Amino acid sequence: MKVFKTKGSAILTTIFILFGILAVAMIGLEIIMSGLASRRAQGSSARAFWAAETGIERAAMAFKSFNLNDTLFTSCTDGYLKFCDTADNKCENITGSVACTASKQVYFLANSTEMPGYWVRVKTSGRDVELISRGNFLTTSRQLNVKFCLPTCANKFTNDPDGCGGTCK
Repeated sequence: MKVFKTKGSAILTTIFILFGILAVAMIGLEIIMSGLASRRAQGSSARAFWAAETGIERAAMAFKSFNLNDTLFTSCTDGYLKFCDTADNKCENITGSVACTASKQVYFLANSTEMPGYWVRVKTSGRDVELISRGNFLTTSRQLNVKFCLPTCANKFTNDPDGCGGTCK
């Protein structure tokens, strides 16, 4: 009978095989966890983007409603827009639903600090307007910049210049 001097080789082989299986399992777990984190970050990014878009839409509508009121352009050349409604009656020095304030104020969707929020900064130069809206959700921020010119056709005739390179209709 022949005796081999390779005692314990089965245990050593088993340990190497188990270590290999563990390594493959850890790599698979890391791939799954990074995919979940990426998906969570993408969802936060989308919510922050839509919050920023909400700020742009609200600011654009405010400027549209002030199209005939030059007070907004003289008092708000570089600052943050403050939106107010019947519940928040803090409009400053101008009639309507928007005022330019010196400090940034964050507005949360659905009146909850756990929801996405946004703030809007405005810069004006003559009839040219730049709106900068930043949306935030959790640790993610997205910013939108919009530039446009507000035409003025009040007390003007058809085909008169509108102040933005076009004509009044």
